[in-house]
Amino acid sequence: MESFVWFVTLLALASAEKIAFKPCPGDNLGQATSVELSPCPSQPCTFSHGSTVTVVIEFTAVNDSTVLDSRVYGIVETVPVEFPLPNGDGCKDSGIACPLVKGQSYKYTSSFPVLNTYPVISLVVMWKLQAISGNLVCFTFPLSITRSSDTSVVG
Repeated sequence: MESFVWFVTLLALASAEKIAFKPCPGDNLGQATSVELSPCPSQPCTFSHGSTVTVVIEFTAVNDSTVLDSRVYGIVETVPVEFPLPNGDGCKDSGIACPLVKGQSYKYTSSFPVLNTYPVISLVVMWKLQAISGNLVCFTFPLSITRSSDTSVVG
């Protein structure tokens, strides 16, 4: 089963698309240099229930850190609502081995399912990679979630 998961991840990475994103306002220590989402042939990205999304975030560490936490939020009427990731530990199974070293470039990779319990909605997503000292990376991008056989969204 683990081999299958890696195969699907590699297949998704081969078809990943760079997306336009905005840095979060506020106390970011650094910025993403590149963000890829798959499958996302056009923006805003639209993901259907039951699909698997792969994200690749490239960044340069601005501080040394033994910790890298990954957090994802949907901004619903200005309120950030956390969408839990299957693995929020950015030092584990993400292509990154901690500790992070200041000035070194990294490529964080993660995949997550679009659960049927997620609402059908269009919103802005905020993704954070956090170290002990604060947000190493924080960015936003628009996203829509649809039913698996539906292309309409609410929002």
